[in-house]
Amino acid sequence: TLPAPDSSGNIYYHYIDEAASRMDKSKRSVADSDGCLSYTYGYSATTTTRIITKSGYSDAAWTTLKLTITQYDNTTNRIESKTLVAVDSSGNIYYHYIDETASRMDKSKRSVADSDGCLSHDYAYSATTTTRIITKRGYSDNNWTTLKLTYTYYDNTTNRLASKTLVAADTFGNTYYRYIDENWNSTGFGRVDRQIAAVADADGARSYAYTYFSASAQVQYKYCYSDTAFTTLVVTYEYNSSGVMIRKTLADGTIYTYYAVSGRLESVTLPVVDSSGNIYYHYIDEAASRMDKSKRSVADSDGCLSYTYGYSATTTTRIITKSGYSDAAWTTLKLTITQYDNTTNRIESKTLVAVDSSGNIYYHYIDEAASRMDKSKRSVADSDGCLSHDYAYSATTTTRIIQKRGYTDAAWTTLKVTYAYYDNTTNRLLSKTLVTADASGNTYYRYIDENWNSTGFG
Repeated sequence: TLPAPDSSGNIYYHYIDEAASRMDKSKRSVADSDGCLSYTYGYSATTTTRIITKSGYSDAAWTTLKLTITQYDNTTNRIESKTLVAVDSSGNIYYHYIDETASRMDKSKRSVADSDGCLSHDYAYSATTTTRIITKRGYSDNNWTTLKLTYTYYDNTTNRLASKTLVAADTFGNTYYRYIDENWNSTGFGRVDRQIAAVADADGARSYAYTYFSASAQVQYKYCYSDTAFTTLVVTYEYNSSGVMIRKTLADGTIYTYYAVSGRLESVTLPVVDSSGNIYYHYIDEAASRMDKSKRSVADSDGCLSYTYGYSATTTTRIITKSGYSDAAWTTLKLTITQYDNTTNRIESKTLVAVDSSGNIYYHYIDEAASRMDKSKRSVADSDGCLSHDYAYSATTTTRIIQKRGYTDAAWTTLKVTYAYYDNTTNRLLSKTLVTADASGNTYYRYIDENWNSTGFG
C-alpha cells in the first residue's frame, strides 16, 4: 500500500503466496481511462512470470467487472485484445490489436448489430500514414466470417468515407457507393458521386455518376453506364435545382426535354431522321402530352422544314390541322393542311401562302384511301377567267381526271367552263364547253386525240 500513486497510478499491490511472489491484484486512487479502479492479473502457463490477462473493475474491491485485457504470450507481451462488459460509445464490446509497437487495433465486435447489420469488423491501415485506417470491413456474424460490406476512407488528413461496397444489394438495389471528400452538411462525409446497382435498370444501366448544383444536395447530372466500371454511357439525365428532370440524353444522341414544373415530356430531338423524315418533336404541357410541333433536317416535297399541329375539339387526340413552314423555327408559313375529323383522318385540304407552279393556292381531297384531289382554287383567275375548279375521275382508271370544271368565283359556285379528257393513257383534252359564248361566239369545242404541233392536245 503506497501513500501516493506510483508511476503506474497505483496505490496498492497484492501478491500470490508463492516463491515467485507474483502480483495478482492492484488498485488505483483515481480511475484510469477505461474507468477502472482495480485489476486482477493472470499469467502464462509457459512463461510463468508473464502477465497475459488483466481484468479491470469499476470499484476498488475487484467486484464489478468492467473489462478484460489479454496480452500476447511472447517476448513482446503487447496488448492483444480488450473485452468490455458493457458496450462503449462506439457500440463495441471487443477490440483486437496487432502485435507491433504501435499496437494498432485490427478487429472489433459488437453485442448488437449496427445499422448495416454488422456484428464484427476488421481494419486495414495506410502504407504512408500507418496510424490511419483506410479500410473497414463489416461482417454479419461476430467471428469475422460472413462479409457484409467494405468501407474505404480517403488516405489524407480528412480521412473521410470514400466508398461503401456491399456483398448483397441494399434496399435501393445498390452494391456500391462512392463519396466526395467533403464534410457535407456537417455529416462528416460527402455526397454520393458514384453508385453501382446489382441489376440493370430499365435503361440497361448498372452504374451511375453524379454531379451536383453548387452547395446543394440536388443532383444536376446523372450519368448512367451499362457496365460496372463507369465506361459505357447509355443515358444522361439533367435536373433543375428543384429536382425535376428536364433533360434525358441517350448514348445515340437522342435528347428528351421535360417541362420544369410539371415534369412532362416537352420535346424529343433525334440524331438521325425517323421514318417520317423528322428530327424533332415538341409536346404540349398537358396530361395527354400531345405533339404540337415537328422539325425536319431536309425540306419535304412541299418545301417545309417545320410544322405545327391542331387537334379536334371532339376527339382531342386527333390531328385535324397541320401548318408547314419553310424554315426550321416555325416562322415563315408556307401551307396549311386540314384533315378529316373522323376515324379515317385523311387529308382534307391544302392551303398555300404563295401560288404553286399550277397557279393554285388551295386543294381539296376526297375522303377515301386514294385521297384524290377534287377541288382547287387560285388567287388570280386563269386565262379562262376561273378562280376555282372541281374534278371528276374515270370509273375504270380511278386516278385519271376526265372532267375539270372552272368557276369564276373562289367558291365553286358560278360555272364558267367544263373540260373533258380522253379516258385513255394519253388523257388529252377531249372537249371544252362554255356556259356563255366566247369571243368567237362558240360554246363548245371538241379536240382530236393527238399531240398537235407539240401542244399537248389536238
